[in-house]
Amino acid sequence: MENLSNLYLFIYSAACIFTFFFYQRKRHILDAGSIVLLSYVAYSITSFLFFNDKSEFSSEIVELSFPPFLYLYIMLMMASSPILKFDARRVHQLLPPSKSVVHIVLIMFVFFSLLSFPYTIQHIREGLMMIMLDASGGRELVQDRVEIADTFGHGGLAHLPTVISSAFNTIGIFLLFYLLSLKKKKKLIIFGLAFCVILSIFSTVATGSRGGPIDIMLVIVSTFFMFKFFYSEEIKRWTNRIGLILIVALAIPIAAITISRFGEEGSSSSVLRYTGLGNLNFNKYALDDNGIRYGDRTIPLFKRIIGIENVPHNYVERRSKYPKLKINDETFSTFVGDFTIDYGPIIAFLIFLFFNILVVSKTRLRQGKIKFRHLLLIHFTLCVCIQGGMSLFSFADVGGNLKIIAYFLVYMYSKLTEDRVEPKKVVQQLTT
Repeated sequence: MENLSNLYLFIYSAACIFTFFFYQRKRHILDAGSIVLLSYVAYSITSFLFFNDKSEFSSEIVELSFPPFLYLYIMLMMASSPILKFDARRVHQLLPPSKSVVHIVLIMFVFFSLLSFPYTIQHIREGLMMIMLDASGGRELVQDRVEIADTFGHGGLAHLPTVISSAFNTIGIFLLFYLLSLKKKKKLIIFGLAFCVILSIFSTVATGSRGGPIDIMLVIVSTFFMFKFFYSEEIKRWTNRIGLILIVALAIPIAAITISRFGEEGSSSSVLRYTGLGNLNFNKYALDDNGIRYGDRTIPLFKRIIGIENVPHNYVERRSKYPKLKINDETFSTFVGDFTIDYGPIIAFLIFLFFNILVVSKTRLRQGKIKFRHLLLIHFTLCVCIQGGMSLFSFADVGGNLKIIAYFLVYMYSKLTEDRVEPKKVVQQLTT
């Protein structure tokens, strides 16, 4: 059966690779859709490598089947289709929001990030010192985070500015790259946004986390490719240089965390496990996990808002509530797996289908025009796909649900105020 399992993995990887090259043959350029498909290719290949890895970190999964891979591929393509259909080169006009929309995001993200700056900078300094100066620092930070996990979600407003800035984090990244597309750039605002984005990255590193900073970097890279066709060559050069410096600066502490947690010999296998296990877990468990969680991971905040009781506040309580599941959120199963484990494969498919129809219809270009809020909707989809392709649904739990609310509020406010934009300023002034 191992040979058949490898065959199924090979077919799945080949399907991802073929889709990427077919997409590139049609586009002839690298854009946000290319980055998403390339990530699927990378994870499928590392899944194959990890499945055949014989180290002590290798997976306990020894047998795979084909139908789950077919289901996963269909769901990934369905979720990604709004990004794949969006061709920035066909956009002749970006219809901007009212200035108040931009101001709201700036206040919610930049203001509250700066308000929590003293706490955040101390947190970063202490965490990075442990990581870089103590060989076991990364492991100790992770253990500390696990020890306090049972308090998450219980009146967690002690650092309200941090909660609010985190909710608007990915929208802040979107706004940063959006503002870079303007001919008339307000440098102070751009520098403020960039500073707060970088601050959020190193704040997650300081907790001993690898997933947090990697997720943010994936959003930054994919958002750049979403907007790069609106940039001048000078802006592209500067963003490429700053991005390269940031990647190198992040690689050092992340490497230190990896070595601290797994040792030098186990680091390479841990990377394969981190990037490749999601597809394998999905194949083995996600379509039949011995039960479902009834949305307790993907929408817990919304369930509590409408008065549903016995909703877990955090992953410790959730794992305690569903002890009979074969896998829970202690391991990766991709963002598709999060939905199938929460709702079952049929309901999850219907959710993805509804979302696909809604977003594709809203974001379709009309005479080469697209509105700010529709671009924001594409960006939300981009974040879901680029962050969850190897791990889990990034907008889950209370923190993730707050991000959904943030996207919804900005989208709706943009819709309600778009008529206030002066007629002469309706056409977005691009740098190209």
